[in-house]
Amino acid sequence: MRTAEEAIMTAADKLIEEGIEKGERTGQLNAKQEMLTRQLERRFGLSPEERKLIAGQSDVDRLDAAIDAFATEGEKSEVLKHLNA
Repeated sequence: MRTAEEAIMTAADKLIEEGIEKGERTGQLNAKQEMLTRQLERRFGLSPEERKLIAGQSDVDRLDAAIDAFATEGEKSEVLKHLNA
């Protein structure tokens, strides 16, 4: 049987681990948003609304789809439509 101190340490360890995982996901999300913004800005230019759309996107799969589309699509609208899907 665990002591109360062991249970508290186990709970604390779990919270720390969850925080690290959340931080990693947030870091990945921010990196993808920055990458897409930079690519689109360099090729097409971005309006403030388009920048806001990218910065507000929290779905990593949609960001990945837009990043992939950047490599294959010739129109900015074709890339950005993946963020509105």
